[in-house]
Amino acid sequence: MDVNEGPTASSTHLSPARPPSTPSRNPLSSIPDPANSPFDTPRRRKTPSSTLRAPQSCKWPRIGKVIPVEDIVNASQELYGFTPREWQIKIFTKAAEGFDTFGIAGTGSGKSLVFVLLALAAEMADCNGLVIVISPLKSLQKDQVLRFNDGTGRAHYKGRELKISAVAVNEDNHDDAVFTQLGQGSFRLCYASPECLLRNTRFKKLFRREHFRKRIIAMVVDESHVIEAWKDEFRKDYNELYTLRVIAGSEIPWMALTATCSTQTFEIIYTTLGMGGARPFWGIDLGSDRPNLAQWVRPLEYSVASMADLFAFVPHAPQSPEQFEKTIFYFQTRQLTRHALKICRSLVSVQFRSVMYAFTATASEEFKDKVTDLFRTNEARFIFATLALGMGLDIPDIFRVVIYGVDTFNDAFQKGGRGGRARDLKATMIWLVEPWAFNRSKVLEEGNKLSKREHAEEEKRRTMDPASREYINRSQSNLCMRAFACNHFRPRPNLQGFPWYQAEGSDSEDEVEGAEVT
Repeated sequence: MDVNEGPTASSTHLSPARPPSTPSRNPLSSIPDPANSPFDTPRRRKTPSSTLRAPQSCKWPRIGKVIPVEDIVNASQELYGFTPREWQIKIFTKAAEGFDTFGIAGTGSGKSLVFVLLALAAEMADCNGLVIVISPLKSLQKDQVLRFNDGTGRAHYKGRELKISAVAVNEDNHDDAVFTQLGQGSFRLCYASPECLLRNTRFKKLFRREHFRKRIIAMVVDESHVIEAWKDEFRKDYNELYTLRVIAGSEIPWMALTATCSTQTFEIIYTTLGMGGARPFWGIDLGSDRPNLAQWVRPLEYSVASMADLFAFVPHAPQSPEQFEKTIFYFQTRQLTRHALKICRSLVSVQFRSVMYAFTATASEEFKDKVTDLFRTNEARFIFATLALGMGLDIPDIFRVVIYGVDTFNDAFQKGGRGGRARDLKATMIWLVEPWAFNRSKVLEEGNKLSKREHAEEEKRRTMDPASREYINRSQSNLCMRAFACNHFRPRPNLQGFPWYQAEGSDSEDEVEGAEVT
């Protein structure tokens, strides 16, 4: 997890319309000290007479006291070797103040550090607080728990050694001892799936205890874009997260983090999590553009089953593993994934077949860990995968991502975003799509009829994801694909009284704008 990565200088800045009488607000030039500054908002509004608003004194109600930002920054540097960027500190302080928060930043930008800062502040305040992270995959949970439990150094605060203990609760780790430790306050971070939090009887017992609920600093939904894709069919418990909000208590702030978020995705997440109700709301959008990631779309020249379009990526008569440029090949199904691996392995001599592996959800956790470690250490060079490989994958030097076949725009960019997480690496996302996905260039003369095959292609094109259709067909025109992607993943929520602001940043400094709703 490259948490020290930040937004790029080329992030699109879209200022919302303001009434003529309202002056434009400059971005923040320095990190505010939450201990002595009022809420930092683009526009002052009448404060409602309600206890639901975070207190104007800027105290951190769930933590109990304000920890100076510079102390938190120093502790992060000492423990993990990461210097939080301004946008990370900004969203963290808003969550600590009691706001529901929404953060959009590209893959590899460091979203995970935001909720780790909350846990770190709780540890420094010695308040026995807990941050619950709703995480979709066991592999992602395990990876982050290992990283934050191991740390990179030691830090002390007011004579105490700081240690952020994290735990993942899932079917591999759910015995009574884990829940006893959770109840006793042994952990600062708890990773779990919606299914586990909503259905596990021992979690239900914990949530019924007032003492446990008071310890919860925030509920964080990591990779929150999956709510839109999964809530109706695949994992319906994502559609029940508001129930968890009711069970845990309306006084607990919620945070949603994602790298890809259209306006529709934002509105679904916002509604599903019950934001804008019991808590004041604040959001920030750093954009999803990745200037170091080239974007290509190409039509498949051969049949899908032949995999012949992949042959160009396999080196001819290789002499060393380094000739296999580090690549992830993504497929829609496990069957295609394994088929592609088999064919590509057959193209090389035996000694190089061990640089290629398949990664699917049905593989054992031990095997998936092994493949990920081999890929991280460059012993594996080609990974053939389904969407099971992706979220939170912390491998910075992936040179190329190949997406095989038509996909939803959201999923395609989530997959493509695994490439070039190191900002100094020029990486490439190549989307190979079936020819039917491209608009027909032939103009039918009056009276001509479509063939049965052409009718079928028209129907498939009509029902495919509209954003994918637009993006794919831009590759055959003079229209900019990158501009479309940047615009698509810039939400413009229609929230009464809430101007949605974007943020700009550069390598030298972060400029942060946000907005709050009361």
